[in-house]
Amino acid sequence: MAKPIQILITRSEPFFDSYLHVGDYMVVEDGIVDDFPDPHYALYQSGPNRAVAEFLRIKSDRYKIDTALCDYFGYNYTYNPNGYLIRI
Repeated sequence: MAKPIQILITRSEPFFDSYLHVGDYMVVEDGIVDDFPDPHYALYQSGPNRAVAEFLRIKSDRYKIDTALCDYFGYNYTYNPNGYLIRI
């Protein structure tokens, strides 16, 4: 498991979940690295985006992607594609 995924699922989520209320946000940053062509960015192995996907696979009953924020300037036109997670 890549480090961002491991940290989000095993450390960040349990910590923040105890403080977040319905309507609060958790933001997973830098998912845009998947879209950069330089081989340097391949080292991240889609970490932020895979972390969000795996996190939502486990916690979809408590969080969802806020597409209104992700798509505010256009479809996922952000450095945090699908990274704005709202507590439901």
